[in-house]
Amino acid sequence: MSVASISMFTVRVSLSYVLAYTWGLGAMGVWIGMAGDFLVRGTCYTWRWLHGRWQEKKVI
Repeated sequence: MSVASISMFTVRVSLSYVLAYTWGLGAMGVWIGMAGDFLVRGTCYTWRWLHGRWQEKKVI
């Protein structure tokens, strides 16, 4: 959940703003920003999965 929140506010919002307003891409820039967020988030999740430290966490 923390990866999703941090990624959304740092990557999605900032990249969407830069692409939409600075580069003038409009709605297409927002969509590209969303895709960039999914790419970063997926990379973080894959890295965590492959390293296996999540298996050491106790739920109860």
